[in-house]
Amino acid sequence: MHAIDGWDDLRRRLQPDRRCFAFFHPQLPSEPLIFVEVALLPEIPTVITPLVDKKAETVDQASQYKVAVFYSISNCEPGLRGVSMGNFLIKRVAEKLHAEFPGIKTFVTLSPIPGFMD
Repeated sequence: MHAIDGWDDLRRRLQPDRRCFAFFHPQLPSEPLIFVEVALLPEIPTVITPLVDKKAETVDQASQYKVAVFYSISNCEPGLRGVSMGNFLIKRVAEKLHAEFPGIKTFVTLSPIPGFMD
């Protein structure tokens, strides 16, 4: 997870080339169980830095979106640690994004971070 660092960071994460999806439960209607942040880009990034840079340029035209990058996923409820909902959430989000943006053909995650194993 990449913690939100102030209002500028939050604004950047809510720009048109970004999406945030979450699962909610009726018993906790105002708190997500898990959420994932997605960047819509023209190509697969090689590093995460531009995705979390609050001053990064936005990709203004939806026609440029070719890749959906899942760059931050967080379980929000400590009692659900060990319950794997992330895989299911990512699959649902990929379906929704592909329906909204048919030009997106590539879905990637930056977890583990590229180059981390090196």
